[in-house]
Formats: sequence, structure tokens, C-alpha cells
Amino acid sequence: MPNEPTNPTIPSGSFPVSFREASLEYKHELAAWLASDTWPNFTNSKPSYDVAIGWVERGVFHGDGRKTFWIVRDRHHKVGLIQLYDLNDSTAMFDLRINTQYRGMGIGRQAVAFLTSYVFTTFRRVTRIEANTRVDNVAMQKVLLASGYVKEAHYRAGWHYEDDPSRWIDAVAYAILRYDWMHNLTSPVPWELGQAAVDK
Repeated sequence: MPNEPTNPTIPSGSFPVSFREASLEYKHELAAWLASDTWPNFTNSKPSYDVAIGWVERGVFHGDGRKTFWIVRDRHHKVGLIQLYDLNDSTAMFDLRINTQYRGMGIGRQAVAFLTSYVFTTFRRVTRIEANTRVDNVAMQKVLLASGYVKEAHYRAGWHYEDDPSRWIDAVAYAILRYDWMHNLTSPVPWELGQAAVDK
């Protein structure tokens, strides 16, 4: 039976969160939130308010093929942010930020479950969703694996350190297929030459 959009399952030891689309009308609130914490697995890990408002005004979080959602606790307290982009393409991408004090509490799994269901039920053209991160971001990779995503690529020296552009670290890519999501499957990546994971 194909999947239908549902409320994400709450992992043991976590608490429920909800998801609310971020409005460009409140761009200053978004910029202030981005500048209020540290994001160690992003190229700019500590953006200033001026940098963040510049991102918002340039359309990084809103616009054609882009959607942004707040992750909300207790209906009003914003604890994270989901950024979706390339929604007009066959492969959609996303970024996920969770406030420092709420990391490791199961919010990531709820967020990935929500965004996966939202993208596949809303954007019919999308056939796969992909996420890239640094190889040392083990927590995010565990979330992706638990959410049905499969590691598809390992980019050697694919991500440079913010404080020293001459230093590089490996990057990895995980993805989930619409077909797998609809049928509760996990298609492994075939590494043999000429073999396809899905041919439907």
C-alpha cells in the first residue's frame, strides 16, 4: 500500500514537534534566529545577523523551488529549521538545523520523516530526495539511515574547513527514492558496472 502523509513517529525519549512554513514577512526573525546559534556542519557555522539577512533577501530560503519550515515545540518555541530546495527538479535537496540544546533528542528523525512525506506528496515531479553532509557528521547520517535514506556517494576531500580553506574533509550523500518511500522499501546501491538499483 503506498504511503500517505502522516504525522512523524516520535522516537523514544523525544518529544513531539510540529512544522510551520516560515514566512518571508518575518525575515528579521529568521535572520536573528540563524545568528543566535552555531551550526558546525555548515560552511558558515556562525553567521552574523547581517550575513543571515543577506541570505534571506537573496532568496536562499524562499522563492522558486524553495520552501522553509520552522520546527516548533509547544506550538510556539522554534527549535529548528528545514530548508528545501530544487523542488522543481527531479531530485530535491534539503538542509536541517536544530538548536544546540535540542540536538540528540530525536527531532532530526521527526523532521526528516515530515519533509520526506511533504515533498513526495506535494511535488509530483520529484523522484528522489538527497542530503549531503560531512563524513564526521555521524549523528545526521544515523538519522538519514533510520529514515530510509541510503548512502549513494562518498566524496573524498569534498568539503573544506571554514577556518582553513586549504584543509579538506570527505563529504557523503544520502538519498531516498519515491518508489522506495511509497512501497516501504530500501533499494541498495549496486556498485557492479551496468547494474541498476531501480529500472521501473
